[in-house]
Amino acid sequence: MASAPYLAALNFLNTTDPSLMPRVKSNTNNTQAISAAANAFFPESSAGHYTHDLPLSLGLSLRMELTPKIGLETGLEYTYLHSVEEFAGSRLNQRLHFVGIPVRLDASLWTNGGFGVYAGVGAKVEKCVSATLGRVACEEPRLQWSAEAFGGIQYQLSSRTHLYFQPALSWYFTKTDLPSYRTEHPLGVTLHAGLRFDL
Repeated sequence: MASAPYLAALNFLNTTDPSLMPRVKSNTNNTQAISAAANAFFPESSAGHYTHDLPLSLGLSLRMELTPKIGLETGLEYTYLHSVEEFAGSRLNQRLHFVGIPVRLDASLWTNGGFGVYAGVGAKVEKCVSATLGRVACEEPRLQWSAEAFGGIQYQLSSRTHLYFQPALSWYFTKTDLPSYRTEHPLGVTLHAGLRFDL
């Protein structure tokens, strides 16, 4: 993971002359020189302080009924992690964008008209597709694996389509390399919302 001083230096360089960024990031000598200068100017002890927002997820799900009360669900989810780093007198926005595939088992607890309440457990794997700190693109290569327990409320839009809102308590077995909500709260709350299609 790149150090906070190095990322701060890249943000400064990107502000003064963005055209130099590709050459610097692809050239080992330039990268090492910037790291040495940044660490001399910003000691590691002054690493940035992060404030993390609650993750937000949107998804499209497919659900298959195993019994009248129990269903198996998978789909595609997008998750946004936003943090603010305060470092060397500046504030940098960090934005991480993930795409994930969940597998969940849920049970219906209550239905009335078009509304329903349910709960369940599941697992998910996610890949970071974009990561930026300030104006600098960062690397976040590792897959994120998690397990979760959840409850939710859904509203039936048609015979096979539901709109859902689903808070989940998630445990992340792997952490992001960049400081994020997940590094400080491997056990945390995520809010999901989206459309669910019944098969």
